[in-house]
Formats: sequence, structure tokens, C-alpha cells
Amino acid sequence: MTRILLSLLFLFSALQASAQDPGPSALTLADQHLDAGRYQEAVAAYTIAIKGDSFTFEPFYNRGLAYLKLKNYQAALTDLDRALLLNAGNKDAFSNRALVKVHLKDMEGAQYDYNKAISIAPKDADLYYQSALALLLDHKTAPARQHLLKSIELAPSAPAYLELGKLSDASGNFEAAKRHFDKAIELDGKLGEAHLHRGTVQEQLGEHMAAEADYSTTIKLDPAHADAYFNRAILRYMRENTSGAIQDLTKVIALDKGRAEAYANRATAYAKTGQTQEALADYTKAISLDSKNAEFYTKRGELKIKLKDYAGGEKDFTRALSLDAKSPAAYLGRGYCYMALKQTAKACTDLTKAHQLGNRNAMDLLKYNKCN
Repeated sequence: MTRILLSLLFLFSALQASAQDPGPSALTLADQHLDAGRYQEAVAAYTIAIKGDSFTFEPFYNRGLAYLKLKNYQAALTDLDRALLLNAGNKDAFSNRALVKVHLKDMEGAQYDYNKAISIAPKDADLYYQSALALLLDHKTAPARQHLLKSIELAPSAPAYLELGKLSDASGNFEAAKRHFDKAIELDGKLGEAHLHRGTVQEQLGEHMAAEADYSTTIKLDPAHADAYFNRAILRYMRENTSGAIQDLTKVIALDKGRAEAYANRATAYAKTGQTQEALADYTKAISLDSKNAEFYTKRGELKIKLKDYAGGEKDFTRALSLDAKSPAAYLGRGYCYMALKQTAKACTDLTKAHQLGNRNAMDLLKYNKCN
């Protein structure tokens, strides 16, 4: 009997302890879900917490963040609006609402919120940087530049120098752009985009070896960076490293099968090495991806001349001219095809047009064809 009474007493104590310890609150569970990246579960838990208390900043703010992660921007905006009604002095709420507004393409509203956040925390360099990114998306380069400079003044960062370098590059100030990219790399040597963009300005400055080295560094840091392979391929082709160019362009195509110019450039490299069938296949693929590109038809037409397919070449040049009626190369190529096809009058007309448009080879063909 004593043993039974003790067991009942133990059970009663356990039940009483359970009643006194209901477990984590809905808000605590919601925070755990948010921290773990379980955003749907976080939204559900914050909703329960809000039903119990609809006058607290945190659950509205955090649910807004969860909605932002879920790309439910309208719901995120509603929650962040409510959060700011409850606490109008929170810079993070303003900056996150600004980000939501960027996604909703309300650029004016986004800048209002970034300015509010900056007024609360005027020494926060990241706020100026984020504001600059939004201004760049809105094509407002002058204020974006000022905010980037302010961000750097407060706390120099590689991303801010990177964006500043892009602005200088876009304005044609390549020396300044290079200095900014140098600084970005000094602050973060593993920032692949800085190496990539420094490579492009070094090309503009004629520093081709340095540019290729930067593209190679970008590839080392990010082996899936198609632009770096593409840019390096162009430089390799220029320096007569045709096999290296083909290798890089093959990698670009493996990473981005829809990139028409990669096929077209590889075709040019194949043609240079005498791989005409491979070149023809690549030009055809490039045209299938971008059928409005006159140059692709012109290049394929020129290759068909080498293959003595003059009728096929004539069709390609005609198509090129339908897309670009002022292409001297297309007139020259079609004129040559007409010569080979014994259509002298048409040949003379096209060769004359090519000469008028500035093609230097047209005069020799005009003389050879005895055009008046």
C-alpha cells in the first residue's frame, strides 16, 4: 500500500510540475524558427504571438523579416508599417522596410526610409551603402556616389569601393576606377567581382597581361564565373592563344548554354584553327539563340565563302542586311557571292555600296569585277 501511495504522489508531482512549465512561448518558438531559417513556421508562430499581444514591436518586426525572406513583400510591408507605429525610432525597421520597398519598386519610398534610418544612426556606414545601392537601381548616380563616399568615410569597405569603381568605369574615368578597385582588393582580396572589374578597366588602359591575371584570379575565387572565362577568352584570342580561348569559351557555354556571343566567338576561334564544321555549327547555334543579330549572319556568310557555299553565303548576307542595312561587311560578302555566282550586275551594286560605306577591300573587287 505504501508503494502505491508513493507512486501516486510522484505522478501528482509530475503533473503539477508540467502544469507549472507550459514550455517555450509562441514568441520564443517563432524566434527559434526565424534563426533556423524556417520562415513559414516562424510566420505561423509570430501570428500566434500577435494574437496574444498586438501591441508589441518585436513580433510584427520579426514576422515582417520572415515575410521578406519568403518574398511576400506586401505582407512584409504591412508588418513593418505596424512595427514602426509601435517603435518609430528603430533604424533596422526603417532600413528593412526600405529594402521591401525596393522590391516593390517604390524607390522614392525606399529613400525616405533610408533617410529616416540615417537620421537615427548617422554614423552607420552600412546604411549609406544600402541607400547608395537603391539609388543606383533608380539610376541616380550622383547621390549614390555621395552616399558611397560617406560610407567609406565612416568605415572603408570593399563593397563600397567596388561600387564606386563601377561608377567611375561607367563614366569613362578608367584610372579612377582602377584606383577604387585596387582599394577594394586591398580590403578584401577574395572579392572576385573587384578582380573582374579591375580586369575590364585594365583592358581599357591597354594593360592586357594584368587584365588576364585578374580574370584568372576571379576564376580561381569563383570557378563558375562565366564572365571571367568569357573576358579571358577574348584576351587569349587577341594574344594568339586560340586553343586557350576555345577552352575558356567552352567553359562559358557549359555554365551558360544560352549565351549566343560565346558560341559566335568560339566559332571565330574554330575558324581560325581550320575547324570549319565546328565553326559552322557554332554560328548556327548562335543564330538560333539570337536571330536578330546581323553580325552572326555576316560571320556565317563569310565562313560559307571559305567553304565555297556561295548560295548559302548570299542568303546569310541578305538576312544580315535585312537587320542592318548599313553593314559594309555584309554588302562586301554578298557582292563576292554574286561574283562567284556570275551575277555581275548585282555584284557591282553591292561592292559599290560596300565601298561607299567605307570598306577598304571593296575597290579591289570592283576593279577585278570590272565594275564601272
